[in-house]
Amino acid sequence: MLLSLERKRRDYIFLMVFMILSFIGIAVLRKFYAANDDSLNPSNFFAFWATAAWYVFMYRITASYYSNRWILVSYAGLLTFQLLFNMWIHRDSHTAISSLVVPAIISYLANLTGFGIVFYIMLKDIFSRRHDLGYALLGATNIYFMVPVIFSYVFCLVAIHDPSLVQADPMAIRTLLFNCFDYGWYVLAGLDPPGEMYGDVIRSIAILESISASLFMVFIIGRLMTK
Repeated sequence: MLLSLERKRRDYIFLMVFMILSFIGIAVLRKFYAANDDSLNPSNFFAFWATAAWYVFMYRITASYYSNRWILVSYAGLLTFQLLFNMWIHRDSHTAISSLVVPAIISYLANLTGFGIVFYIMLKDIFSRRHDLGYALLGATNIYFMVPVIFSYVFCLVAIHDPSLVQADPMAIRTLLFNCFDYGWYVLAGLDPPGEMYGDVIRSIAILESISASLFMVFIIGRLMTK
């Protein structure tokens, strides 16, 4: 049991590190390149490998809670599908978003499912079991960082029908994904995104993200205080 707990602690640490590195690649390094740059630049290379490593630890966390072989094989397949299908959907900046609506919806739903599963596992771990303070804070941090990721894909599902809602280039679907990611993190940080306002529907969903993140902070403080 001790070894299992230590393994989960390490997995939480690495998950958090690679989520942060993925954010740096997508939201920071990408700003040094044109929005429609689909070359293998350092930003894309960095973001890909950080995200791939992030998925590995999502699988490891899932595997620590489910021992059923078919569940694990299915989840590994889902994560692989997420990664490869995302790469295919966002492979270039010369295809109209309107021609990619159906495959993009499939991709975004797959991502919501994959992230939702590990999000549920971490919530169950932190709130239904007793852990030491350090472990609980690691789990809570990962959950908190995953909130904008999940809502980013909700933004994507809405904006794929009208890219102007997130100020995306209608000929570059990757700008839709990246703008939704940016907005998700701006909302979590309590900041307004630069430039023009996003659409009313997107901003209404962003209110739900902000409330969810705030409520989570209240719940985690209450959980830690009752230990």
